Amino acid sequence: MIAALDPDHPKHVLLFFLEQDINDAIRQKMKEFVEQLAGIKEWVNGPPCFVDELEEVEDETPLETVGCYVELYSGWSPWKVPREIDLAQLQDVEVLVAALSQFSRENKLTIMLQYAGEEIGEIEDGVMDEGVSVVLIGEWRRGLELES
Repeated sequence: MIAALDPDHPKHVLLFFLEQDINDAIRQKMKEFVEQLAGIKEWVNGPPCFVDELEEVEDETPLETVGCYVELYSGWSPWKVPREIDLAQLQDVEVLVAALSQFSRENKLTIMLQYAGEEIGEIEDGVMDEGVSVVLIGEWRRGLELES
């Protein structure tokens, strides 16, 4: 088991959400998918959490968010995440992205990724764009390899 960081160590949210019209059937599929993820491994900061929110926006169509999120320890200065924990977090994200890619492919969905409130990429019909495969995962892995 990996040792935990200080409980006050800041975390950022990595959010995955559907980027199309959502009906009750796909909402239920996403909920069941996220519930299944909980049991496939031991997650660093707990299993992915299901999101189903409707935000009222004045004079506009309500903003619907359906998907899931995980929390990740911040490595942003001045904070440091020990290599062992950061590697485990990366593995969590790789497992989650792979599972979401399969879910996206099987259901012909587009899933957007947002980290710390900023959109970073998407998975469309099972295919990760460069924001996910190169920037998020590739650069993270490269940074960990430089530390070893």
